[in-house]
Amino acid sequence: MDILVTKRLTIRPPLEVDCDDLALHLADEKLRVRLPGAPNGPGRDDVARWVNERCVAACAGKGSAFTRFIASA
Repeated sequence: MDILVTKRLTIRPPLEVDCDDLALHLADEKLRVRLPGAPNGPGRDDVARWVNERCVAACAGKGSAFTRFIASA
């Protein structure tokens, strides 16, 4: 899993610990429609399933979670 770290920013695939914040933001339909493959329901369980699918794929070497996220558009 690739992680990019700079002085001001860390870019990494979403993790289970991010699910509460992601669910909060994905409740906003204006944001959700701009994230291809994002779960339709803003519930934490839907978000956790979405995050886990991407992280499992990234850890299995099937591209990074970010590139798989973009490719699912």
